[in-house]
Amino acid sequence: MLVNSRKNVTLVCVCDAVTTDIEEQLGTVNCAAVYGLYDYAAHNADELSFQTGDEILILCKGDDFEKDWWWASLQQKEGYIPRNYIGVSKEY
Repeated sequence: MLVNSRKNVTLVCVCDAVTTDIEEQLGTVNCAAVYGLYDYAAHNADELSFQTGDEILILCKGDDFEKDWWWASLQQKEGYIPRNYIGVSKEY
């Protein structure tokens, strides 16, 4: 039970800031660099191929309907990438 609603608001703000900081560190926010953990060959024209160790720039992570494919950029090309093929470190 919360006694002071003002403390609750402060706590929510602190939690949001921590969550955002973690997302930035994990490369899960837009315009964050991530790395290919595995080679991926595009299956469709709107997908982006990449290799293990490639640095990929996340332009837009998934939305409410599609959480597993993110829009990204690599070597002046853009396309969807599967998020389970990327990581935050070149070391895997």
